[in-house]
Amino acid sequence: MKKRTNSLTYYVTFFAGLALFSFIVLNVSKEPEIDQYAIVTVKAGDTLWGLANEYQANHQLSTVDFIDWVEKQNNIEKKDLKEGEEIYIPVLKDKLNNTLVAKTQ
Repeated sequence: MKKRTNSLTYYVTFFAGLALFSFIVLNVSKEPEIDQYAIVTVKAGDTLWGLANEYQANHQLSTVDFIDWVEKQNNIEKKDLKEGEEIYIPVLKDKLNNTLVAKTQ
């Protein structure tokens, strides 16, 4: 009977730990919602390459990954960039706002 109790305790502990681990992994690795990202207005002469370099301090992507992300999230191609258009960039609003505040102080 004691052997059976130890076995049951082991399985309950194992599955509880597995459930907790799964919960943590699913919640920590979530991509932020699109509305949490910064929006920029395209100016004359802007390119996705230039925007990637301009905001380089605020994201951890390579230039190519930045461009791919912008194209995918905004459903555009780099050749379709139009002046006055608002596009999402892979920089969280909070991070961008903190950088702007630091620069003005």
